[in-house]
Amino acid sequence: MGNEKLTTLARRLRPFFTAQVSSLITGGAVSEGPDIDLVPTTAGVQVGRGGDTIILFDSAGAPLAEFAFTSAGFDLALAAATAGDVIQFPAGTLPGDHTIPADVTVLGFGWNTILSGAITNNGFLMFCNISGTLTNGDLGTALYMLDAIVAGVKVARTLILATEGYSAGSEIKAKGTGVTGTEGGAYLTAQGKYEAAVQLFCDDSAEYKQRYRWISVDDTLKAQLQDEYLDTTIRDLMVIDDLGNVTITGDLTINGSETISTDYLHNHVIGEDHTSECNGSNVVFETDINLIPESTQVFVNGIRQRLSVDYTEAISLDSVTLTTAPELGDTLTIDYLCTYEDGSTMARRVLISEQTPTGTGTVTWSGISAAYKSLEIEYVCRSTQAIVTSENMRIYCNNDTTLTNYRSARSYAYAAGTAGADGGADSNIDDPPAAGATAGCCTAGLIKIINYASTTFKKQMRCTASSRRDDATIFEFTISAGVEWESTAAITRVDLVLASGNYDTGSTFRLYGVY
Repeated sequence: MGNEKLTTLARRLRPFFTAQVSSLITGGAVSEGPDIDLVPTTAGVQVGRGGDTIILFDSAGAPLAEFAFTSAGFDLALAAATAGDVIQFPAGTLPGDHTIPADVTVLGFGWNTILSGAITNNGFLMFCNISGTLTNGDLGTALYMLDAIVAGVKVARTLILATEGYSAGSEIKAKGTGVTGTEGGAYLTAQGKYEAAVQLFCDDSAEYKQRYRWISVDDTLKAQLQDEYLDTTIRDLMVIDDLGNVTITGDLTINGSETISTDYLHNHVIGEDHTSECNGSNVVFETDINLIPESTQVFVNGIRQRLSVDYTEAISLDSVTLTTAPELGDTLTIDYLCTYEDGSTMARRVLISEQTPTGTGTVTWSGISAAYKSLEIEYVCRSTQAIVTSENMRIYCNNDTTLTNYRSARSYAYAAGTAGADGGADSNIDDPPAAGATAGCCTAGLIKIINYASTTFKKQMRCTASSRRDDATIFEFTISAGVEWESTAAITRVDLVLASGNYDTGSTFRLYGVY
């Protein structure tokens, strides 16, 4: 009975209290607060969030502050915000260019909170749709949205994380049917202190295909590197077939100076299957093509094996040897880099070191890796030795400078068919022009050391070279020389030493390793 009486009393008093509260609101005694709306109705007063203004949350716990959802209102909120504060947006479009201070968080409501101007972010920008441009400062981080537009129609959306130093806008590249000069989808590349890449392919015909080292999307996928990295883009040189195989033609110029010839680009062999050779006892598995040292990745039942622990490489046999034989029924695949472009005769040559000596008559390469099959030295040089027209250049191995540990033989020709030969217990391999020779002349030569890392035979070195000596009797001089180092030790150091004088300015020596 008591509860029923209280309920009846409340019903009778409600019109009185409603009238009193409405009077207070209309009279200004009670007002709305930040993001709070008071709406009188016939049934009473409705209290709720407005949801149409910018709200500033103070990190020190002060009451909320409210600003109009306009460009000017956002500027006022940014001016009032301090480190640790949070500015919250409603849904809608906010125009204007704005700068977010350091350690201030700006929080939107997702796709429908749209920033259409140029935003410079030094704080934290989250869950806004950037239809204008975004530039992150050194301390700026943004987690934001981007619409992919194809032929004026929104076809996809993506969520992007941008870190310090990232600049969007001109770097955002839309690709897809109907977009001039592009094809295959939409992508965005983030660059800065941290680099990331987000790719979103929108074309209905695109087929996602994850392979070991690349993603193949239809036959339209190209690799594009920005101009600050490559003067010639790989995109212009690359052809990708339906299986994802890549063919590159031409040379790449990096940073406007160093050029990589595609003659020496290696091939990837991926997933070469040797499962049929697994029988519980076999541990040696030969690759189909000559492999490059330390490039193998061996997988047994999908588990990658550890080089020098679970298996070793035998480069001379183009094989790998496992510590434990795979059982019958196990799977075994090998990934590796191969020496030859087509499995035939084109070897890959790698520049080990280039030297341009001045003020010295010695060029030294030490700590030479045993990974190659042979060594080649290309050179152009001239001696500063006065009076004479040429000077002996000697080759030493492993810092052995005892001439009687070497044997040499040289044949030469010059002038109108004059020829000769000499040799002895020395390591003379060429005779570069000296200060008495015709000005500006040099010797150009090539030295080959085959099987240099072997410990079976004594080492042989071959040289072919030509030079200009004078304008009277010798003129052009050619030489073919052979030098034996009477040691079976693997060569780890090579010196080219003038008998007297120094190498003249401009002399250049390049050591290559050949697989």
